[in-house]
Amino acid sequence: MNRSFQLAAYAGMALLALILGLNAPVATANAQSGGQRQGEATAPSPTEIKKAMLKAFLDTARIKDLLSVTQPGQGKMTDAERAMFSEQMRSVQSDLATLEKWRYQFLYHVSNLAYGRNTASALATLLNHLHQLETAVSQFGSPAQAAQFDQPGKELGSIQNEVQSYLASLAPQPETQAASPAKSSSSETKRIVAHAVPTPLITPHQPAKTAASPAHAETAATVAEASAPAAGQIKQAMLEAYLNTARIKDLLSVAQPGRWKMTDAERAMFTEQAQAVQSDLAALEKWRYQFSYHLGDLEYGKNTEAALAVLLDHLHQLETAISQFESPAQAAQFDQPGKALAGIQNQLQSYLANRTAQQERKMAALTNANGLETVRIVPRTAPPPPLSAFGPAKPPLTSVQVKAILNQVYMSVFRIRDLLSQEHPASWKTSSPERAVGELARTALLSRADRIERWRALFNEHPDNMYDAFQVYRTVENLFLPLDVFRRSVAEHENTALAGNYAMTAAALQNSLDQLTPYIGFILEHESNGIALYRADLANCQTKLGYAMHGLLPAPNALHDVLPVFQGRHTASRKSKSDRRGTSHRRRQHAGER
Repeated sequence: MNRSFQLAAYAGMALLALILGLNAPVATANAQSGGQRQGEATAPSPTEIKKAMLKAFLDTARIKDLLSVTQPGQGKMTDAERAMFSEQMRSVQSDLATLEKWRYQFLYHVSNLAYGRNTASALATLLNHLHQLETAVSQFGSPAQAAQFDQPGKELGSIQNEVQSYLASLAPQPETQAASPAKSSSSETKRIVAHAVPTPLITPHQPAKTAASPAHAETAATVAEASAPAAGQIKQAMLEAYLNTARIKDLLSVAQPGRWKMTDAERAMFTEQAQAVQSDLAALEKWRYQFSYHLGDLEYGKNTEAALAVLLDHLHQLETAISQFESPAQAAQFDQPGKALAGIQNQLQSYLANRTAQQERKMAALTNANGLETVRIVPRTAPPPPLSAFGPAKPPLTSVQVKAILNQVYMSVFRIRDLLSQEHPASWKTSSPERAVGELARTALLSRADRIERWRALFNEHPDNMYDAFQVYRTVENLFLPLDVFRRSVAEHENTALAGNYAMTAAALQNSLDQLTPYIGFILEHESNGIALYRADLANCQTKLGYAMHGLLPAPNALHDVLPVFQGRHTASRKSKSDRRGTSHRRRQHAGER
């Protein structure tokens, strides 16, 4: 009895295990599908993304307010640290402008993946630079002041996570393949058989077509892209280059070759070397500034790399001369910024090589398999018909938005005037030509600010006027050149903190101009289409009127037997002289009769 009971229990347990084993894959699949549905359910909706974009606008406005009250000139720091802090503030200002550009587009085009990815990338760059700025504020200011940047930074980080989750839900999902044992075993068998089949030998008369070479080339290109520095790293490297050049300038300013034991020829040679390094620093700063804000322009990158190479060569010669005539310890101070600039040059070369290779691959995609460039013959298209009516067109900005942006332009120009009222280049302790340059730049800024205000007021009254819109764009563009010249003069002769205020104002003005540019382009295009329409209508009316009037008017009568008599060039003058002689003769006769 007990034996039969045990056998029945064992059979029941085996049946239960078999049932559970069969249901396990189904339960796993259901759990995976349930998890996938739960992940899809947690993705934010378009309405939530719009609210997040509006919240991001408030957070960026809060960061701008905090930057406006941050005063690096009051902290205890060296000139190099103050310049680095000002550069970090300018980077955050530029990142805020970039984020606002893509945030605005993504807010009204939530389904556009390109706008979303650009917004997420702008958020990541801003958060990185904001963290660096927060660290600098905590170091040179106070932790309480740095903590104020923490709250908008955390909110922007959560918004970035929401945008990434939303973009992941919009991206097309790859088709899941069923993991059936039969298919997996057959694929494994095919893979094993493929490895077991020997490859045919290559005969000398039949050169082999290596099918793996494109794959190897693609793999090498992928490895090179992975090892190349990113755009954010290059921008940080440009900032470090600025700090190292500032260090070199400080070292050159304290060098006193007049006290060294050297001949006049050697002193003249050292002075020439120092002037060459100063010129190289100015050339590097020119291209570094352009490349820092235009990382996609390879021409700026190549010029920056060439300027770095020339500077390092002349700096090595200068370091050797200082070690010879002063002391090796003084020359060793140039070694650290020189090595840092050499490392930046290597990063820049890798970045430029990677970008050049990407462009070459894009060009190679336009060629055929043999490497011959295909000639594309495009059939000649007929000219477009003349315009007959205006199409439905909606401007990118409303009148209220345009006036709000013009108010931002007014505030930026007012800020520039306020800063200029505190500057007096005539009192700078420098040479007369440099004071004259500063005074000319200040005068040009004031006159161009007046011109901007005049056209801005007109454009504010008539937002649909094409001429006023173009004049506002032109006058604002003409303000940046003297503003940059004056900013550099202030940074050199006054204080880098004051120069940072000019840079922040210029960034705000550039941001306002970028927001206004699409609207101005729309107005100009709309007016040009209207002019083309009017010309086409006038030409059509002229043609129709000519055909309609043909035959209605009488034909002109020809003048027959008419020959003009040519009396000479001076006939009228001779006639007037003879008339005067006759008149005077009659007067004399009349006087004699009396």
